[in-house]
Amino acid sequence: MRTLAVDHAPAERSEGKRRQRPQEVGVGYAPRVRRTLILLALVACRNEEPDKTERPARQTPAPKPAAPAVPPVDGTAGAPELLPADGAPLDGLPIAKYAKEMPARASAVVVVATKFPPKLSKAATAGVNLYAGDRNVSWVNDGDTFIYDANANGDLTDDPPAKLVADELVLTQHVAGAIKGSLVDAPVRIRRTAKGLRAQEASARRGTLALPKGPMAFALLGNRGRFGQDYQIVAFDLNRDGVMDLEKLDAPEQVRMFEQTVTLDGQGYLMQVELDGSAITLIPVAKALPPRAELQVNTPAPEISVTSFEGKAVKLSDLRGKVVLVDFWATFCKPCIKAFPRLKALRETNAPKGFELLSIAMPTDDDPRKVLGEYAAGIDAIDDAAQTAFRVDRFPTYFLIDKDGTILCSRCQLDEIEPMIAAKLVR
Repeated sequence: MRTLAVDHAPAERSEGKRRQRPQEVGVGYAPRVRRTLILLALVACRNEEPDKTERPARQTPAPKPAAPAVPPVDGTAGAPELLPADGAPLDGLPIAKYAKEMPARASAVVVVATKFPPKLSKAATAGVNLYAGDRNVSWVNDGDTFIYDANANGDLTDDPPAKLVADELVLTQHVAGAIKGSLVDAPVRIRRTAKGLRAQEASARRGTLALPKGPMAFALLGNRGRFGQDYQIVAFDLNRDGVMDLEKLDAPEQVRMFEQTVTLDGQGYLMQVELDGSAITLIPVAKALPPRAELQVNTPAPEISVTSFEGKAVKLSDLRGKVVLVDFWATFCKPCIKAFPRLKALRETNAPKGFELLSIAMPTDDDPRKVLGEYAAGIDAIDDAAQTAFRVDRFPTYFLIDKDGTILCSRCQLDEIEPMIAAKLVR
């Protein structure tokens, strides 16, 4: 069992590094970013908006465990089972176009195919969206035949073909594990839909906890053979009805790993998940945990307290009587930055009518003050605890809060939020 960090130093799962922004393999973020884990599990699992950026690891220190006399609770998880969601698009190009455009993307972590099986039809497509070891590798699809470069050598003629049956195929990828140098087998479902091929990698490992008040089922959600990452989820059958919602955002039985703790049967626990998803350990904490916000529409918003860029302490409850848009963002999130002018205009137009914008950035190496620049508006702050309280796992994330402190809109898009603001302020 791995050692759990319980001191007061900012900690991250796996290797104890301080939190960093994510890096997408082969494309996207700058090479200076050291973290190479692709944070796609929730997007694949829930068909979320593609213009979201997942949140990296937490900074908030874990609470102290209870006295050694209080025993931990261990639960063993079964084999991974793929979740039923469609997954992420598996984009492909016609073979001639692939051969022309893709070689420029080849790198140490992206293996572009240079050899294809003979006698492919004109409808055949190829892409670079699957994995072998720690490399992004190619595949080719021709009708019901699917081949992927499992040995990561760029040659698709020496890999065995597989068949899509009823528009579906399950493959096993041999991929880099969460522990450095490890390799794990991870299932991936290839599904053909009206919109094209999709790859579903999100999976669950289920088990049962022997709690003092009786057994409770749990499920560890992971992807590509990795579990226990900060952005991933553990579900608990809190009401012991035999059903756990693994797909709906903010389902009450889901706990994100970056929350670090969970209350089960009135007892608070620190969560520790094995990186391969084989087991979970719950370590009792010394003090009772605060109630966990539901984050549903018409429920109270969690109380948060931040320090503005001007050094003023502001609580969300201080803004009662106003309609408040809480904008959670990060400096590395391009959709967040793109929304800045729109948010500033929204605040300038509606502030005289009783509206406030509370923008909370995640702490990063880049200074959010400089990134926000001329678009600073309303109350701007940098705070990790506030993001954890609202269980922010991707950016941007918006919550619209009513004048009485209840949630009007949870994780909505700006196109949905703006009419709601106008309607509330007319009253």
